[in-house]
Amino acid sequence: MATADQIQRLSLPHLTYRHTTKPTRAKQKEARTASHRAAVNDLRRHGLAIDGGRTRDGEEVSLLTAAGLAAAAIDLDREPEEMGGMPRSGAAPAPRRR
Repeated sequence: MATADQIQRLSLPHLTYRHTTKPTRAKQKEARTASHRAAVNDLRRHGLAIDGGRTRDGEEVSLLTAAGLAAAAIDLDREPEEMGGMPRSGAAPAPRRR
């Protein structure tokens, strides 16, 4: 589960300063994360990622599906069990009262 901004900062931190000539922070972030958002959209089209909601700050969160985790395991040369699974809600549903 990650935002495009988090993926960019983890995978290509040197690009954080590449767009400092843009007029506003929003435009800097837009330019910096455009390729990551496009990649996630491609993953969604192929059923490898789904929308995971939004953060408190309104940023879109993406999740890899089971097929996406399996594909990532191949690319990373890892066993599928090492990739984890789909995140679950932190809170259990309240029991029903009768």
